[in-house]
Amino acid sequence: MDETMDTVERITRRRARVATAMGVLFVATQLAHLHGQAPLRAVDYVGIAGWAVWALVLVAFVLFGGGLLRGPAVRGMLNDESTEANRRTALVAGFWAMLTAAATLFVSSFYEELGGRDTLHILITVGVGFALIRFGQLEARALKE
Repeated sequence: MDETMDTVERITRRRARVATAMGVLFVATQLAHLHGQAPLRAVDYVGIAGWAVWALVLVAFVLFGGGLLRGPAVRGMLNDESTEANRRTALVAGFWAMLTAAATLFVSSFYEELGGRDTLHILITVGVGFALIRFGQLEARALKE
């Protein structure tokens, strides 16, 4: 049992660091991938598909916390009440970040036209990225307490 607790603590610490880092990296790297109104090239479709898969993997990480491939005992300890509360709070933060980005994009549309594809790209990136960052912060804070 002591070995299981050490494993869970190690995974939880790593999960907090990785969530924050992945969220920051996801948001930061997407700024270079906006296409504007230019026609898409074949390589752009590959980039869009890669971004979509990355976003789905990150959403799965927030939803399941990286414990899917662990045994039931470890998975149960990884997904305790504190983690579930942190997960809900992180998803709410991602939702509000997405709404704030949507309002900002709406206002900016009066000054600069932005295509639908780029708008959705920004909204999804902000929502997923901020949910991940918040989850990492909450998990790190829980570990300190």
